[in-house]
Amino acid sequence: YANADFLYYNLTQEHYINLLHTIASTSTSSYPSITPDDLLDLDLALPPLPIQNNIARILSVLDSKIELNNRISKELENLAKLLYTRYFVEFNFPNEQGKPYKSSGGAMVYNETLKREIPKDWEVLKLSHRLHFERGAEFGTSSYAQSQLTPNHIKFYRVGDMLDSQNSVYIDSNKEDAAHQ
Repeated sequence: YANADFLYYNLTQEHYINLLHTIASTSTSSYPSITPDDLLDLDLALPPLPIQNNIARILSVLDSKIELNNRISKELENLAKLLYTRYFVEFNFPNEQGKPYKSSGGAMVYNETLKREIPKDWEVLKLSHRLHFERGAEFGTSSYAQSQLTPNHIKFYRVGDMLDSQNSVYIDSNKEDAAHQ
């Protein structure tokens, strides 16, 4: 006997996927295919049924948790997009009283550069007026930290981090010439 979920998890491993792909691509039919006999001829190492059941149950629980986390991540992403739109497109961020700024009568002024209204106290400027960019600085992986270890650690953005903020790192801003250490 075999646990169906255990078989599924086993057959969806890279080794078996590649083997089944090879079998399908060498089939004699007019398109790649796998027959039931192809599956029945596979050699599988099957532990006793109680162990299969335990393995399948654990993997199923993990799959459920992954699916739940993916749904939560998607909801959080949608919420972040909604907040961004409300705050920076519609300008309905909370004012001093906690009410939506623009729709509660917050003062707006037309900005010629952006060709649209923005909150009265906001300014439009180039990032270079607020941020300092170092071109070509490479501090090396030994200088990177995955979190802000001390107040001196600042977020360090590498080119690839602009596409995947999950991989951003921190460097110690007090280290002199960290690129040459």
